[in-house]
Amino acid sequence: MHLVGSEWFRQRDPAFLPTDATLHEGILALLPNHGYDVEAQSLFRYWPRRERRRPAATFGEFFAAIDAYFRGMAGFLARRQPIVSITGGIDSRTLIAALRHHDVSLRTVTWRRFNFKAWELRPVEEIVAYLAGDHSWVDETNDRINDEALLGARNSGNYRTPSPAVAGMARLFGTIPGALWLPGQGSGTIYGAPPQLWLEDLKPGTLLNFYLRKPVPPSTFAHREFVLREIAVMLGRVDFATPVDMGYGPLEVFYWEYFTGTWSVCSINAMHSAVDAMFGFNSRILADIGMAMPAEFRRSKRLFHEVIRRYDERLAAISFQ
Repeated sequence: MHLVGSEWFRQRDPAFLPTDATLHEGILALLPNHGYDVEAQSLFRYWPRRERRRPAATFGEFFAAIDAYFRGMAGFLARRQPIVSITGGIDSRTLIAALRHHDVSLRTVTWRRFNFKAWELRPVEEIVAYLAGDHSWVDETNDRINDEALLGARNSGNYRTPSPAVAGMARLFGTIPGALWLPGQGSGTIYGAPPQLWLEDLKPGTLLNFYLRKPVPPSTFAHREFVLREIAVMLGRVDFATPVDMGYGPLEVFYWEYFTGTWSVCSINAMHSAVDAMFGFNSRILADIGMAMPAEFRRSKRLFHEVIRRYDERLAAISFQ
């Protein structure tokens, strides 16, 4: 894929491939909710299993499901040392509130040089003081690129630069037996893509414009032609049409199965070179119920904020964005 080595691709933020292709000829990413039939040498879809999407859901139903999810996760974490991020956002805070409610002992961490905004410092410090636990910072004192970061770049597909965050996590937690990083990833499959994103359909031209939606760096005709061709090839092998016909929105399907299933997964692959890691939110039941809730509620931060409030009023009162 000549796209990756170009200066144009290196300027993309975040840098991710436009389809399920990889840098290795004949090797493709298997997207979520798809399986591979070895004899037929083709993909098949195994979810959703309903004939139509769930028409509606209440917050009570959602909270019962997410509480059961975290109760099960607490059992899984009993013999591990989970690490959860503290940021100014709400996803990892939901993990903290729920797991503490279920008596899981947590270590926490904040990355100072990875998308960290100045306004986040105050709520982070408030949360750290409130939890009064074992908190660490990944910053300029420990995030110099090391062997783990170099290996992580290779593990995540070899198309992104080595991550200082991976380097810092390796130095802080790499020697702790049972250490497991739990990021807030996977939450977007529950409450949906950010409100500023929109997809009216899953046609090649629409997905091309979605991939190139940021004007910097500006794309050339050759870039557009390459990406369009790759997207058309992907659409010939991946079944996005079935869930759309069931009533799921094009953006719901694409954000989960392409964006979360490729770019987000690659960040987990990179982190594995430093410390074990898995999505904090990984449940089709939660996605099914979440996507059935009113869009104006679930696509805001109110859904997870209410979950936090049910678990921990004090944590919910700390400001977030």
